[in-house]
Amino acid sequence: MTLREWIGFLKERGKLLSLKDEFSPQWEISAALRILQTKRIKKGVLFERVKGYEGYRIVGNLFLDEDFLSAKSGSEDISDWYEKRRNKPIPPVLVRSGPVKEVKINGEGLDLKKEIPALVHHEEDVGPYLTSSVIIAKDPETGKKGVGIHRVQILEGNRIRVFIANPPLSLFVKKAEELKKPLEIAIVNGLDPVTLFSSIIPLPEEDKFALAGALKGEPLLLVQAETIDVEVPAEGEIVLEGVLYPDRKEIDGPFGENTGYYFVNESYGGLIKALTRRKDPIYHVILPFSPEVENIINLAWQLEEFKKLKNDFDFVKKVKFYQTRMLAVVQIQKENQSQVSLIIEHLLDQPIIKGVIVVDEDVDVNDLNEIFWAIITRVDFEKNIFLKREKPGCPIDPMGRGYYREKSLFYGLYPKITKIGIDATKPIDERERFKKVDVPFSVIEKIKGVLEVDRENNL
Repeated sequence: MTLREWIGFLKERGKLLSLKDEFSPQWEISAALRILQTKRIKKGVLFERVKGYEGYRIVGNLFLDEDFLSAKSGSEDISDWYEKRRNKPIPPVLVRSGPVKEVKINGEGLDLKKEIPALVHHEEDVGPYLTSSVIIAKDPETGKKGVGIHRVQILEGNRIRVFIANPPLSLFVKKAEELKKPLEIAIVNGLDPVTLFSSIIPLPEEDKFALAGALKGEPLLLVQAETIDVEVPAEGEIVLEGVLYPDRKEIDGPFGENTGYYFVNESYGGLIKALTRRKDPIYHVILPFSPEVENIINLAWQLEEFKKLKNDFDFVKKVKFYQTRMLAVVQIQKENQSQVSLIIEHLLDQPIIKGVIVVDEDVDVNDLNEIFWAIITRVDFEKNIFLKREKPGCPIDPMGRGYYREKSLFYGLYPKITKIGIDATKPIDERERFKKVDVPFSVIEKIKGVLEVDRENNL
């Protein structure tokens, strides 16, 4: 399924909003998407006319819920669906050409700001950025492919800046720096939702395109780039082929990041050598600091992290991430107090995760009201709060200080922060006292059946 096929899928099911008015990429499209998100309208949005970019369309709000996987998973639990396919990769297939090659533009004289309707997202953003494009590169030593989403600042002419904080590209650019050579990259926009989703799952040492094939049930088609030794998705919408210069560290920003604050970072300067695209490209956008980015990042992490936690700790029942994976809520079957400590220690040792809340099986990890209820009624604030200092944090946490690149974590960029663990489980020796009120289970099941009949009869 391509991005276009997914848009058609949404349209057939009444889940696509097509806007005929002209919208500007500077703030207006961002504003429209944000307003619709605020109104909880969970539909994809297709902008039919983009000011200054004849022939282009822009699509957004594709990840507001888990429906982007529903075409494959149906009614099956997504965690079960992912687990069944996770270890059955389907490698990509190299083909001679594809729709992404319909138009080819040489990098010399290329004006990226005129060619791509990259959004200016926020009031104080320094300029247009790509925030939903997948970057592909190869390990300069081994040739192994790596994939991830990293923000790209569009500059004058064919110049770009790329902020690379996470593996595997953080490792690749470090190796390129040591070898004193540029790093070839392909920046791809307009991938199908499953392939884009696969690119952000935290698997720095695995082929994410093979994972995408497993989740899609068919191989991803790749085609050779025009000017660099990188293969790119043949059915994407737009490809930028270029190089990054590890020795060109430039100030990037301010830019409004996923955590809701403006950041100025040191990024890598680069040049675009060629642009290829479809004749009538659809540019895909994801708003930073939005329910959409929150959903896709948290889901990607919890699917993979739940699998790992279940392997290591059989008492873990569910995991839910919040705040772009900085907060983890873990539901356990508690048998002793040491289980809570094990989970908190394990997760807080990982980068990015800043807070861990452990709850019992009677607390729904998807319901923030229940989580807060457990914290306020079950936590002894003298005994059940744990602080861990000098731990690797999230590179876009405004509380972060003392940034460094960690060799053991693929030279990812992390600040040193203090993290928190909260034991919101019932005291092991007072379970009856903390029993949650409820209606008898048999009555609940009976009334569910009655209500279902009433719903079918429109009563």
